[in-house]
Amino acid sequence: MNLSETAKKSIAFYGGRSLWHSAKYLTAQVNAFGLAFTLKRRPFFSHAKLVQSIDRPFSKLTPIGKDPSITGVLDGQDVHLENEHGEIIAKRKYARDYFTVGRRFFYWDDLDMTYFANYAFGITLLYLYC
Repeated sequence: MNLSETAKKSIAFYGGRSLWHSAKYLTAQVNAFGLAFTLKRRPFFSHAKLVQSIDRPFSKLTPIGKDPSITGVLDGQDVHLENEHGEIIAKRKYARDYFTVGRRFFYWDDLDMTYFANYAFGITLLYLYC
């Protein structure tokens, strides 16, 4: 990949290429809002914390919904919700399979949002990382 001079300077300023390639996780604070959230009856993301694994499909987003202590976790194709102690309080295997029919046209629960948001933010962060 050919990097611009600006990109090369930015990478060097923030620790250099070797530091970035040795990283295991990327952490970001994210904000997201818009009509899609309203249509799916979801709260906006305001200063939510995202932790994204670099080497596998794993990410955490806190808060995932209205309760600020609940984290949504994407682990491969599965999702789960964790409380503030890291205890799993709900889970769904093969989360993508649930998006084909039914109420998801009108409403997303916290597990639906966990899948969608972690997947979307994760792709964005990994794109920026690469």
